Amino acid sequence: MAQARTHWDIETLIVGATFAGIGLALGTKAGALIVDREITVGHEFLYAYKHGEDWRADDCGRFAAAFHGELVERGLLTAEGRAHLGGVIPALYRLTRDAKLPVRFLTELASVEPLEGEAGGYAVALFDPSGFRDLRVRRIVDTTSTCLSKPGFAPAAGVPKRVNALLHASAAEAARLPVEADGCRVERGRYDSEAYFSLPVSPQDDWAAARAKLHAFWAAKPEALQGWTLAAVADQFDATPPAGPIAIGRDWTWLPSAAFPQPLAALGAEASFSEWGNAV
Repeated sequence: MAQARTHWDIETLIVGATFAGIGLALGTKAGALIVDREITVGHEFLYAYKHGEDWRADDCGRFAAAFHGELVERGLLTAEGRAHLGGVIPALYRLTRDAKLPVRFLTELASVEPLEGEAGGYAVALFDPSGFRDLRVRRIVDTTSTCLSKPGFAPAAGVPKRVNALLHASAAEAARLPVEADGCRVERGRYDSEAYFSLPVSPQDDWAAARAKLHAFWAAKPEALQGWTLAAVADQFDATPPAGPIAIGRDWTWLPSAAFPQPLAALGAEASFSEWGNAV
């Protein structure tokens, strides 16, 4: 087995420094490399202000359970599963650093070509500020919402998306939550003064159009939100891709992290695979 692996520059190429991507890298028994076009981790939840359902670690695997315990200990997560997303960001960076996970930020997956022969594998070209780099990889797991490794593979109608924002108010106002109307929803965060507002937008909307819709809604916000302040708007869409794993090709899988109900479930993504790359 050791000799067979010398054929590959990288055993597993993970596309996206997402919660699922980090969970897969933590669980691999062979060499893995995470590549991401951004400079952030867990962006599909944390930078999209996508709070998700209750953050519970039940049946999410050992890495999610350990991270859940750390978040509770640090006061970033309540027993009811409400999180302070801003505080989770440095905790996830620390987890990535302490585990010594190989991550290449500001890196594009420029091309993917199947290798000839029974062994399979792929020739991939990466592009970063230093230029192009060619690698031979055994398998690819794409955890991005739009399937960056295979443009056009995501649903033709577009991945449903929302634009979210962080809200702030006094503790007295927080008692009036949650609010759900016309597809909009507000979810409480870790603190009584913290909430996350979510507005559905069209899959065809660009960022400028989506933000314009959010601000138009907020200008005529309902009575239940009158005491809340729009503190910050997310810097990327909250996407809802189809749940994976979905086979793209031999040992090439789409496992969108944002399809999981909450970040801890995505961090336990290793449970979605029996043997790296073979979907259960």
